[in-house]
Amino acid sequence: MDGFVKLFVDYCQYVVHASGDASGVGIYKIGDGLVHPGGPTVLTGFCGTHTGWIEARARVLDGEPEVLPLDEWDAVSEATLWCPSGRFSVRGLMGGSAPELSGIAVPRGLIRVRVHARDRLHETVRGEGIRPSSTRFWCGRLTRTPGGAR
Repeated sequence: MDGFVKLFVDYCQYVVHASGDASGVGIYKIGDGLVHPGGPTVLTGFCGTHTGWIEARARVLDGEPEVLPLDEWDAVSEATLWCPSGRFSVRGLMGGSAPELSGIAVPRGLIRVRVHARDRLHETVRGEGIRPSSTRFWCGRLTRTPGGAR
């Protein structure tokens, strides 16, 4: 998927599912200001829009993700997810997704998910002429174990 599509978000959140299906809303335990893992197959992402549309796109690559210019992205985070189904989806917190973000084929097993976000301004300060909040997802096979062990 090369272009951005519209994704409806709720409560400033969207959910990434590596199990191919929504599994409910869990409480996160760890994370940073962009993503919080919610279990072995789920992570929750955060954006500035409380309820409305953001732009999102996802790419599945065989190799390392490209290095994006840091001055174009506000936050970057990465997580490892267990993906037994070989399907990856991004949905709004309360459900709903663009067809381009549902059931994306990825390698089965452990996958890396890198999330880039920009323009995560809260909707109360967003003004005319400001581009919408954008989130980019990169997915690929985990080629090394977390922590650097081989």
